[in-house]
Amino acid sequence: MGYKLNEFDASIRVEAKMDAPGVTDLLAETAIKARDEAIHAGEASAIYDTYVNGRLGADEHTVKLPGPIIYKFHYGSDIAVFALEKARSLSPEWTGAYRNAWFVLQNGAAIEPNEIDDKSPFAITNDRPYARKIQIGSKGFTDNKHIIQRVGIAVRSRWGEFVKTRTQFINLAGGYVLRMHGGGQETYPALIIIPR
Repeated sequence: MGYKLNEFDASIRVEAKMDAPGVTDLLAETAIKARDEAIHAGEASAIYDTYVNGRLGADEHTVKLPGPIIYKFHYGSDIAVFALEKARSLSPEWTGAYRNAWFVLQNGAAIEPNEIDDKSPFAITNDRPYARKIQIGSKGFTDNKHIIQRVGIAVRSRWGEFVKTRTQFINLAGGYVLRMHGGGQETYPALIIIPR
């Protein structure tokens, strides 16, 4: 009996290869211990699904030999929280409005980090009217330019085995309409985070 945290599919799989009294309880306890140790060591997310003999959400102690018990870890929420915190730490202080305006966008809707679907791309963005000026370093905004790229570097450094990133200017519903240049809609800098 053993476990391995596979970084590629982000799961722990535990199987029993022996038949003796108490093995099912031992298998369940080993799985739970491996899961908790991986989470405590920072090797696994605290958000996960449990599969026991292929049954989603089943209790580990209901396992039928030889198993397996599989934990599928979800990193989207952890990555989003990390990216939001990094973006806020790089933001100018001023009144705090810009710093507090960072949010997660997925499938066109603003969501909380714990609502992320790990299988779909999501974005970290800021809807303040001057977000673009800060990003490109327009006059008066040069000290904090390229926040999105800097957040992207931090995300790839920490989570690169799970996601890739790109910088993109996006439209936001209800976004600022430019008074010049034909009255088009302002686009906003965003870090697109794409599951591998």
